[in-house]
Amino acid sequence: MAALGQQERTFYLVCGTNASLYPDFQRDSITVSTLRPEQIVFKSVGTTYTATKVAGFNFLSGGKDMSVFVAYRVDDNSFFIAPPGIGALSYYHADKRMADVEDQNKRCAVSDINQFEQLVKIYNQKKEETDKQKQAEFEQTGRKTIMTNWVKGLMSKRNDSALEKAIRASDSAPIMRIVFLTPAYDFIRNDLGIVQRKVIKTVYVYKWTQTGKCFAHWKYYGYESLGGGAFDTDLGNWRVMTDGGWHIAELNVPGTDGFPSGENWEVDCSAFVK
Repeated sequence: MAALGQQERTFYLVCGTNASLYPDFQRDSITVSTLRPEQIVFKSVGTTYTATKVAGFNFLSGGKDMSVFVAYRVDDNSFFIAPPGIGALSYYHADKRMADVEDQNKRCAVSDINQFEQLVKIYNQKKEETDKQKQAEFEQTGRKTIMTNWVKGLMSKRNDSALEKAIRASDSAPIMRIVFLTPAYDFIRNDLGIVQRKVIKTVYVYKWTQTGKCFAHWKYYGYESLGGGAFDTDLGNWRVMTDGGWHIAELNVPGTDGFPSGENWEVDCSAFVK
């Protein structure tokens, strides 16, 4: 039977869910060259996909980006393909006649579907728990060091003692460092092109006195427009958005997935004591 796993064979879609799946995993037929417990290799419309066994679990995973998938080998002649969350599913069989079997339990290998879904569910739960733990550890140690060094290395692009003073006065927490990311104000306009406010992107470090911890934060600081080129004298602050206000802007901090505007990321207080 091992030799069969190495022969190119045509497999047919004999059962599947109505939910949308990556197009190459819902073709009427695909070509399979390897169908083993530890590896599945198949070709769909000219693209080759490989899935390898997930350590400790009786299913496989493969693909990348939009084509990430999990797979389950039923036997030497059939297997399932599904997205990681099992929101959709395709069942491929080497015998095209299986599509005409009236008994859905047999045609769709329902008992194997249930086992497949349960395995992936357990794996996803464990992975989520592990990822949360790793993220928590990273935020407590790794990210704190990364952020501390990153903020320390920033050079302010604007010398504006009056604005710095206004920012410090606007926050009840002690501000230990202020960095202006642009040399001049940006003008925020509405859909009609009318200026709404002038702002400057600002990173600052503050100390939360209740805990004694320090955090980096960034946002816009600036002034509302009064019309006619005049601006309010009261300082305001706003979270920085992108894509016409649909998404929160992020700063590129190497070693992280991006530092979102408005979030508070811990840094080492001792690095900013003057």
